[in-house]
Amino acid sequence: MTAWVLTAAASALIAAILLGIVCGLLGTFVVVRRMALTGDMLSHAVLPGIVVGLAWDPDRNPLLVLACAVAAGVIGSMTMTAILKSTRLKPDAVLALVLSVFFALGIAMISRLQPAGVQAFLYGQVAAIDHSDLLLLGVVALLTITLIPLAFRVIGIVSFDPAFSRLLGLPVRWNEVGFFLPLSLVS
Repeated sequence: MTAWVLTAAASALIAAILLGIVCGLLGTFVVVRRMALTGDMLSHAVLPGIVVGLAWDPDRNPLLVLACAVAAGVIGSMTMTAILKSTRLKPDAVLALVLSVFFALGIAMISRLQPAGVQAFLYGQVAAIDHSDLLLLGVVALLTITLIPLAFRVIGIVSFDPAFSRLLGLPVRWNEVGFFLPLSLVS
């Protein structure tokens, strides 16, 4: 019994450390882009994806639910980017708009589909993380820790000055997708 408690505590500690590193790496670029509400927006935007994943597979396959949640997060991010480019709204207003629309959509889907286990996926418990979840988090952390330094110059230029990066011929759109994908994964 004592060995299990230590294993669960070690898993929780490792998960917290990995999340701290990944969120710190990605969070600096979120702050530079002046999108402080992005984490809140993504955490609410993934709700429809979680509901779809849980309704699609009653066995609650975590990879399927994660894939659906990431897809919803990327759609939310791309919606935010499209609204920012086509209107004069400030980034925080657009983030709040996307946050509320996706959250309302998720709540409507919950009341319509009524999948089991939505709260467990939303709130989670770091102390109850299992080895497969920890492995998935480790892979995401490893990819993020590896790719951010490799693409640091491009991400930095696009984050600080998107107009200048377009003049340089950098793939701004693909950079945004590549940035919001790991951000959606850890949200």
